[in-house]
Amino acid sequence: MHPIRNDHLLRLLTHLPALALLALTACVSEPASMEPADRVAALTFEARRDDVVIAIEASAQTHWVDVTSPFGIGRGVLRRQGDAWPSDVRLRLRVLGIEQLIIEAEEAKYSWAVSHGPERQTRMNRIGAEGSERVDPTDADWSPATTVLEADAEDGSVAYFEIRLPEPLFVGNPEEIRLQWVDFFRT
Repeated sequence: MHPIRNDHLLRLLTHLPALALLALTACVSEPASMEPADRVAALTFEARRDDVVIAIEASAQTHWVDVTSPFGIGRGVLRRQGDAWPSDVRLRLRVLGIEQLIIEAEEAKYSWAVSHGPERQTRMNRIGAEGSERVDPTDADWSPATTVLEADAEDGSVAYFEIRLPEPLFVGNPEEIRLQWVDFFRT
């Protein structure tokens, strides 16, 4: 056995703080506020019509459910694949208008309509056992249907409507949220 020389021991001891810090860093878990990609909740959407195109995009904060409905009338079911819903779920509905959009879960149900004029005002209602009541823009549940116009269209053509799903839809952590939409009522 070879004796350890003092200069070798000194060199080893100078690296101990760095090695200890490295070992501690490996043991510390991530803060709860961070959501790495492998822990971001997955969503699926199943549409009733074959011509509806679905795309789901996710970041650590927001999940986008992009629904393109060429016919303009449809329905579907949004399901969570994890233990809980993401904190921010937004719908991009690609239709020409919103005559009626209904989104419902176990504990809550809402409807939206967007006027056809250039101002495209949103009307939002909360639907309960007693009937329907208007949701005011000052209400915590308020979520307007923001109209996003085609970038290159001079006639003001709608690209899509964007809606943040209100928090009460997620009360009770439901397995699914149901959606149905009509762009324009047909006669």
